[in-house]
Amino acid sequence: MGDNCNNGEIINGECVCKITSDGKITSYYPELGCMPLCDDVNTDEGVNCCNPDSYKKDDENAKKCKTPSQVQMAQKTANLNLLGDQLKVLQDPKIMNYFAEEIKKTQEAKCDYSDIQRDFQNQLNIYKDATSSDDYAETQNNIINMQSLINTYENLYNKQFNRIKELSNTRKDQNNELKKKVDNNKKIINTNKRKVVYESRELEWINTYKYILLVVFYGLLVAYLVFGNFFSSGLYKNRFILVTLIILSVFPIINIYVIRLIYFIIKKAKYFLNNEAPKNVYTDL
Repeated sequence: MGDNCNNGEIINGECVCKITSDGKITSYYPELGCMPLCDDVNTDEGVNCCNPDSYKKDDENAKKCKTPSQVQMAQKTANLNLLGDQLKVLQDPKIMNYFAEEIKKTQEAKCDYSDIQRDFQNQLNIYKDATSSDDYAETQNNIINMQSLINTYENLYNKQFNRIKELSNTRKDQNNELKKKVDNNKKIINTNKRKVVYESRELEWINTYKYILLVVFYGLLVAYLVFGNFFSSGLYKNRFILVTLIILSVFPIINIYVIRLIYFIIKKAKYFLNNEAPKNVYTDL
């Protein structure tokens, strides 16, 4: 771990990243500390944000966005390159001849040349160990994990896409049904409006007929009283005839109230019989 732990907290010697004040998730980069992923707001890569594949870019700021594993991999690659260069130097015919001459001289001088052989063998072993280290296995493991992650995201995307498509079709069908209901309601409303117009006309005609009939009725009544034998024959002295004439005279005016009273009495009687009158509630058990 590097010394830079901006936007994070060092716990047990490790930099633990935190979420920024605006809700961005951060990742640790040794040179920069904890940085969010570059997006429409954070665009200055290597300064206020980083991308996972920044190590592939040549930009100096982008090269700062290396994860710890990428830094470690780069160091191992550099060591491998260095050992490779050393091996190339050691495999140079001039160098090999030089070592052969030195060994021959050492043999002739009856000196111990085991240190030279041991150093050469150690260099070869280091290169062998470096080339056969876990770098390749780690890279393959990362590739397998990334492929598995890609497959998981692909399956999740397909499931969500199918679910969204199904939900969209359902909402379209519901929308079409609602449109049909609205159209039907509009038709019913228009029909009811026409009915109201016709019924209003009929009511106006009925009221007109009622007034005409009242005028005719009372006109005939007055004509009978004036030109008839009601007064000449003294029928007004008969109480029965007089009461009957009075009732018939006022009946056209009070008939509406009489009808309403009759309907009120019938309604009250039905309510009493259905709700308040005694009855056997166990007949249906």
